[in-house]
Amino acid sequence: MKTLALVSQKGGAGKTTLAIHLSVAGHMMGFPTVFLDLDPQRSAFKWCEGRTGAPKPLHLEDPKKVVQSSQAAMSAGCQFLVIDSASNAEVNSLRAMKAADFVLIPSRPTILDLNAIEATVELAKLINKPHAVVFNHCPPVGVEVEHATARLAESGVPICPIHMHARKGFSNGLIGGLTAQESDPNSKAADEIAALFEWVTETLKMDLKVAA
Repeated sequence: MKTLALVSQKGGAGKTTLAIHLSVAGHMMGFPTVFLDLDPQRSAFKWCEGRTGAPKPLHLEDPKKVVQSSQAAMSAGCQFLVIDSASNAEVNSLRAMKAADFVLIPSRPTILDLNAIEATVELAKLINKPHAVVFNHCPPVGVEVEHATARLAESGVPICPIHMHARKGFSNGLIGGLTAQESDPNSKAADEIAALFEWVTETLKMDLKVAA
């Protein structure tokens, strides 16, 4: 089993949206997938109310049980575990990171957001956990991503090469309990999720042949 944790201690980075889309991508590619929701706001659960497809998030009222839940998922045959942590909760984020094989840190490509993720990056470094920042909600045109990339490169922060843009497909599909790749498989949003998931599988060394 490979475990991916999405961690951002700043709200509004789109962490839960990416976690939902990546977990569904794993399921659609044939990986038995489990989604662990550590966020007390239960955003993923609210999204799931009208959903009929898998996977459905498992909410942990007690984030301290993330290790036990991870072990239970692996025992049940899970191959891809996605953990959505809570914002503004260092202890919660630390638990998610420790349980993960890799940490993905979503951030908007703005100076305020880049400043805010420094604590998350340092936390990942502190426990020696592989990690990368993924730029999310990127504007379709402009130099924001270029400047943000240069800023993080100066600090030696790993950067995901896939950039997620501010597309209506990510939010529109969620309204009906679906994701972009389910509601409109030919959309640019679906293409971006597919590219990000492919990068995740390569990073985690997930075997797509096994899933198929």
